[in-house]
Amino acid sequence: MKRSAFVSTAWLVLVAHAAIAEAQLAPQRISAGANHTCAKMSDGSVRCWGNNDDGQLGNGTTSEFAAPAPVVGLSAVTDISAGAAHTCALLNDRTVRCWGVNTYGQLGDGTVTPRLTPIVVSGLSDAIALAASQDHTCALLSTGTIRCWGLNSDGQLGDGTHVERHTPVTVQGISAAVALDLGAAHSCALRSTGGVSCWGYNGDGQLGNGGTVSSSAPVAVSALSSATAIALGWDHSCALSSGGSLKCWGFNAVGEVGDGTTAGDPGQTGRLVPVSVIGIASGVRLAAGYDHSCVALSGGGLRCWGSNLSGEIGDGTLDGDHSSPTSVLGITGSVSDLTVGQAHTCALQGTIVRCWGGNFLGQLGTGTVGDPSLTPVAVPGLGTQAVPAASSVHLLLLLTLLLAILTTHYRQRRVNS
Repeated sequence: MKRSAFVSTAWLVLVAHAAIAEAQLAPQRISAGANHTCAKMSDGSVRCWGNNDDGQLGNGTTSEFAAPAPVVGLSAVTDISAGAAHTCALLNDRTVRCWGVNTYGQLGDGTVTPRLTPIVVSGLSDAIALAASQDHTCALLSTGTIRCWGLNSDGQLGDGTHVERHTPVTVQGISAAVALDLGAAHSCALRSTGGVSCWGYNGDGQLGNGGTVSSSAPVAVSALSSATAIALGWDHSCALSSGGSLKCWGFNAVGEVGDGTTAGDPGQTGRLVPVSVIGIASGVRLAAGYDHSCVALSGGGLRCWGSNLSGEIGDGTLDGDHSSPTSVLGITGSVSDLTVGQAHTCALQGTIVRCWGGNFLGQLGTGTVGDPSLTPVAVPGLGTQAVPAASSVHLLLLLTLLLAILTTHYRQRRVNS
């Protein structure tokens, strides 16, 4: 092959490959904060939308964005977690970056300076998972230990003190954790044995040990021995079992525990130990938010319960609280990721993110701000939906040109032979 033909062919192959890669860019993980949402993309970048008063979208501004916008200076991201007004990302080198509000040191950079773009968390180089919440953040290390930082007024950092920490400190007594999640002022770890340990605020029984005394060190949740996943809401907690059943405990004012009662019912209070969520026997994925929770089922579909003041249950109504699980309309297939914010919910199905509930700050990502959506709506600008029609046309033209060059070269070789 002549050098010019070789160079042209190589160039076209590279351009076509880039076009294909662009067309295949898709969300892989999603996480909702109080009123913002983020997606980790297949190329390792992150896009966020919604409230940005504290820079939690990470794009260098404090302007609200009602559609996905790239986070500045992030690549090679493997996981994300959105807190109330800050966000964190885990990189493939096992370091962590955070941005947004930093009033209590929840960004972990040793300061209380808010950051509009990602900053490195000090002293973390072996993280494999992370969780961000109201005013604190934690990371799970490959050793099975956990380190936390930020506000510690209720012992939610688990280091045996109530001292605010601006850099990570080790949680006492945790050595074989496989997952973690955070509530407003409490934290929990799933152990390799299937047990769950929690620490922090316990005024509503969210630690699940049968009492209401807060603890600055981990305590075991009662009667849990085969948990496979955990999710924490503002003041309640939930755990999936290996068989797909689900239990929750803690604050239950609007039915967020899912056992058919609320704390306002005669004779009912918050649940101090785990109770079974009604009608769930095949759960595979779990998420909890401010005062509602959702679970994806093994056979497809999604059910939510708790507050529905903004349509966050997704059943097409605004009819108040749901004290037992209700099917989400329009979600019938498998759900690969699930996240719950203060008053909105999002699910990832294939390459499509769908959100519903409150949208007063653009947290649904639809490009508009205002009325809630009572059923799931797709977030434009993410996944295969985001590929413009022109991209497919350009790719087809490139491949056609490549075929023409190769055909010409083949004919020339036959003439010269």
